[in-house]
Amino acid sequence: MNHTVIELTQSILRSTFLDDRRPSAQAIYHLLCAEIEGENLKRSPEDKLCKPSRASFYRMVAALDAYDADLNRHGKQYAKRKHRHGVRIHPPSMVLERVEADSNYVDLIVVDENGEPIGRPVLTILLDIFSRCVLGWDLSFVPPCAAKTLRAYKDALSSENGRLAGGAPVELIVDGGSEFRNSSLFKVAERFGTSVRIVSPREPNEKPHVERFFRTMNSTFVHLMHGTTRSSPQDRGDYKAVKNAWIQLDELRERFAIWLEQIYHNTLHSELGIPPSAAWKKATELDTPTRYRDEGLDMVCRKSAERTISGGRVQLFNLCWTSPALPDLAARLAQHPEKDRVVVLYDETDLDHVFVVDPEDSTRLVCADPVDPRYQKGLTLTEHQAASNALKAAGKEATNTILLNQARKRLWDELDLSTTKARKRFARMQKEKMASRLRAAGDQGQLSSGPDTRARPAEQTPLLEATLPAFEESAQGQNTVEDIWDEDGDIFKSL
Repeated sequence: MNHTVIELTQSILRSTFLDDRRPSAQAIYHLLCAEIEGENLKRSPEDKLCKPSRASFYRMVAALDAYDADLNRHGKQYAKRKHRHGVRIHPPSMVLERVEADSNYVDLIVVDENGEPIGRPVLTILLDIFSRCVLGWDLSFVPPCAAKTLRAYKDALSSENGRLAGGAPVELIVDGGSEFRNSSLFKVAERFGTSVRIVSPREPNEKPHVERFFRTMNSTFVHLMHGTTRSSPQDRGDYKAVKNAWIQLDELRERFAIWLEQIYHNTLHSELGIPPSAAWKKATELDTPTRYRDEGLDMVCRKSAERTISGGRVQLFNLCWTSPALPDLAARLAQHPEKDRVVVLYDETDLDHVFVVDPEDSTRLVCADPVDPRYQKGLTLTEHQAASNALKAAGKEATNTILLNQARKRLWDELDLSTTKARKRFARMQKEKMASRLRAAGDQGQLSSGPDTRARPAEQTPLLEATLPAFEESAQGQNTVEDIWDEDGDIFKSL
């Protein structure tokens, strides 16, 4: 191949093929041919360049550095995943030494009690790497959040769930999602001696065991059920997942628990060479991990917020909880102004009750019950926020802001007019009161100088006497003289 053609081909490949638009090799070959034809127009017939064959051109494309080509055409993350390398991470030497956690949407449509499809639930699990046993899990419609992770963590620590494996992890490996990168999770984990390690973003290979568990669960359990959505639309094909959905959430939980304990934990693991349950039993023969009662875990494994006690209640998310012990706690806090707020422990997945921490004794917790138990029993924060947003939207739709503002303006004008009338009436009453006092003073002067039997002309009748009939004959509901003045001649404060 001519040296000039080689240089021209390499230039075209560097400038056009190694581009994030990812043009095909065939398109670049046509561009190369057009470039050579344009160059030949400048040359004599005996000096024209020969076009390379397709095979020769494709060999030059294949000779490009693979990492450099993927980096320029697909990006850094793609190239890093495709060309990753490294030695195997040192495996843990005992159970609970390293535990991976993750959340995934289940590839299954769930229906309500009426058979109507309501969506795909979310499963959060904690997987022990040494034994491959699932320590704790939470399956619900609550989206990935800190409260959901805390429920799975609490399930792993429980001594009352009837499962073989469980205990507090030494190291919990999570990704950078909001359900894991949360101060509430860090605080609870620290109480039980668990350190939380966050892996690099978009690096599933840093916690491969939990990713592999989800694939095993799908292939041996979820994808075998009616209503499965499979892993992708291509994999699902023409299957009608919504039409064939039939299972409710409670039944799905029961079936998942049976599959987990009776099938997964007792199936021979290809890497361990023994079932996960056997690996756990063998590792805990001499040292059984500590586990806790649900009552204590329910108090500790919660999110926290600071609030004030008002009227024997605490309020969060426009919801209220009350307890007979809260007024006494508020009275004691009033003696210490610097401690006017209390810590409220709540569970986003169940807003039925909360715990209030006594600032003077952090080990004393007050259980507060909901003010509206019919609404809050079993209520999740996600459901409450959705209901609140729907009510706000309905209120906005039902409210005509133009008419509302006009009504507010009319009310303001009426109040302003009423105030003006009241001021004028008050001034008139003051004048009448002054006239009465002057008349009384004149009568006393006449008595001291002798009786005056002369009749007063009608035009000199005092103002008070002239106005008395008008007040006495006023309609019901209006003020009379007796209503306006008291014994001392003062105007009642109602005016």
